[in-house]
Amino acid sequence: MKRLSQYLLGIFLLFGFFACQKEISRESGAPGAGSLQDLLGDCLPKVIGGTYVAGSNVVDSNYIDVGVHVTKKGSYTIASDVQNGYSFRGTGAFADTGLVMVRLKASGKPVAAGTNDFTITYDSSFCSVAVTVLPAGSTGGASGSCGATVSGTYTRGIALNSTNTVSIQHTYAAAGTFTVATDTVNGISFKKVVTVSAPGAQTIVMSGLGTPIAAQGTHLKVKFGTGNAADTCSFDVTVVVPAPSTAANSYFPLTQGSWWTYDDAAGDSTIVTVNGTATLSTKLYTRFITTDDSGTGLDTSYYRKDAATNNFYQYVDLNDLSGGGQITFAAGTPSEMLFLKETLTTGATWNNDYTGTASGIPLVIRIKFTCVNAAATATYGGVTFNNVYKVTAMVQINAAGTGFQDQGDQLTFYYAKGVGLINFNDGIDDYPILHWLVL
Repeated sequence: MKRLSQYLLGIFLLFGFFACQKEISRESGAPGAGSLQDLLGDCLPKVIGGTYVAGSNVVDSNYIDVGVHVTKKGSYTIASDVQNGYSFRGTGAFADTGLVMVRLKASGKPVAAGTNDFTITYDSSFCSVAVTVLPAGSTGGASGSCGATVSGTYTRGIALNSTNTVSIQHTYAAAGTFTVATDTVNGISFKKVVTVSAPGAQTIVMSGLGTPIAAQGTHLKVKFGTGNAADTCSFDVTVVVPAPSTAANSYFPLTQGSWWTYDDAAGDSTIVTVNGTATLSTKLYTRFITTDDSGTGLDTSYYRKDAATNNFYQYVDLNDLSGGGQITFAAGTPSEMLFLKETLTTGATWNNDYTGTASGIPLVIRIKFTCVNAAATATYGGVTFNNVYKVTAMVQINAAGTGFQDQGDQLTFYYAKGVGLINFNDGIDDYPILHWLVL
């Protein structure tokens, strides 16, 4: 039964992906890692800056901002191919993991008017960006201050609503109906259809659209819809970091978009991201996707919090636990595991029992959890966490009624409120948290 128990131990390891990482040392100045695509394979947001004119050299206002899902800190070079006599390139160093907007500066001179399809590459990922070049002699005009009054709060990851507006002044030379709109930058834009009954000054209140991508200053350019390319102005919006939600103030946050990176004990990092949901065995679970520092997918796990008990459960596919058909589970065996409780006291214990037979021998597989300290203190990466839950887990097997026997190494988990899992020990190595973002 020892071999079987080791197999089960690997399955029940909540964050067992740490043991699977490559043994590559991380040195100062080493290259970073990440992807231009999200975890579903879609290209992250991109913003094109400036006006491109055939026969004219590009200037500082010509750039492309690309979103990068950074999985490892370090240096980077992100570049496009050369199209129509010009290209884009950005270099620097990622100081942290997560979603980062990187500016690629243009170089060269567009040769001909038209649309150029650039391929931007980074690490093993790539995305396409279309840039329009105007005919020679065209002008993008100057972009002065709009004298704008910006209303509402702009928060990363939260869609704009009716409170998000901007009021600007503009003088029209003729009556008519005009569409006043900004470009889309950092995931947001503003728009208003204006009916002008007589020439003169107009106060225009535009409504905000979209969802901010990153917490940063966001520069937007307005076109007034008068048919004059030079008839523009610009204003700035500040996007802030969201305050922790009530759902995030938990020992195991399940808020969408949250992420954590951990040291994998081999010099690399692993990133876990909350991305989507799934209904499994009639219950709704939150999906956690795990990748290594190269962006390679390692694992997908599913968790839920029971609203009535404040207990946390992990989905367990019993087919995966059968050991290649070695075990037949009894009808009614639960397809999930209670691995954490929101409110714990030192010394609290609970069991997850899975009843079945192996080669005709009745057995019970038990995952025993113990809160050995409900008020621990731990320091990782220079951050000290208080009131930490230190929880151990042990796989036990009772074969043919002989009593439960411990199997394999004891696992130890450390949870901090408002952060989640901050360290895991597999009996040999620690896998401490490096960085995190809980929304």
